[in-house]
Amino acid sequence: MLEVNPFVRAEAPRVAAAAETGRPRGAEARAARRVCNVLMVSDHFRFAYRILRCFRDAGVNVHVLGGKGSRGLRLSRFCASFRDRTNGYRGDLRPLIDEVNSIIAESDIDLVVSGEHFMMRPLIEMAPALNAPCFPMPSIEQFDLLNNKWRFTQLCQSLGLTCPRSLLIENASELRSAVESGEMATPFVAKPLDFDGSRGFLPILRAADLGQLDAIDYYPIIVQDYVDGLDAAASVYCERGEVKAFVAHYRKRATYFTFTSAQIRAGIEKIVGATNGHGVLNFDMRIGADGGVHWLECNPRFFFWMYMARIAGVPFAEFGLPNWPVPSSTTLPPGTNVRFLKATAIDLLRPWRLTSLDFRYLLYLLSDPVPCFREAIGIETF
Repeated sequence: MLEVNPFVRAEAPRVAAAAETGRPRGAEARAARRVCNVLMVSDHFRFAYRILRCFRDAGVNVHVLGGKGSRGLRLSRFCASFRDRTNGYRGDLRPLIDEVNSIIAESDIDLVVSGEHFMMRPLIEMAPALNAPCFPMPSIEQFDLLNNKWRFTQLCQSLGLTCPRSLLIENASELRSAVESGEMATPFVAKPLDFDGSRGFLPILRAADLGQLDAIDYYPIIVQDYVDGLDAAASVYCERGEVKAFVAHYRKRATYFTFTSAQIRAGIEKIVGATNGHGVLNFDMRIGADGGVHWLECNPRFFFWMYMARIAGVPFAEFGLPNWPVPSSTTLPPGTNVRFLKATAIDLLRPWRLTSLDFRYLLYLLSDPVPCFREAIGIETF
């Protein structure tokens, strides 16, 4: 079956030539159309795979320049091509810039995106030297402010947003001293300033947990009072300080739940306005028993559950595509929930109980079984 893709680009010189030769303008325009090509740069699998699927669902071809940890992406039927990255992303970026520009020319790339946390800052630095535009991203100054958990906490407090009491600790030894002196008492959490996901996150909820402090191998450390409540997040696409799309969500009982919160949206609009935010931003927060929102951190990049938001109805990847019409869904009604396989398994023998969103998620798994199976059995762990 011929796949019809709405992402097309007409090449003006060819259309002009058609007018001069008398050939039908419509037929020539159709011949000049082609699918958009995206280049994703990534070193790891799990995060990048979800981003790949978001862009592929938008109808574009996704090519990957990957490291050793992302080679599993080549097994996806939705990966247009995979090339092993030969140059590093730390230190001198010129060799990597040349490598990316070579692929841009060879594969006729229209847009470059980062597939993970580690590659985001280097891509921002490289962007001015690349021969294709990048997906909208914050500036280096904006990224360093929002990505640093301590600086983000200070920003929130300056805007009147509630954060847990926080301390910046030099290292694990100093943290132990702060505990022994009573400056920091249980329960509290310790985490690095800029790791992604839950890497390095250490909850110390009782005195018996203090022995885990010896496992901390990063520094400096941000230490915050533990807030009892619900872990939640909110994701936005913004342009030059203006929020264009918004989803508040949390995960519980193997289900991706969405909800509405005027308080969270207002807080994000304060942050985005103060920093002139640009691109996709994801905010983590804790909602206390009294309903109060405690702001924890910001990830100024694509987020892990972006594909679940896509299934639910907000296609964040589409907002940054060049010459792409604005997606119709920019927010979700409360209760737009997507169940993971574990939650739907009990209803697989009773398909009449499955919702349309359940079927969308099952199609996500079944349409590309090899990568999903490799992740499920622990081959792809990062």
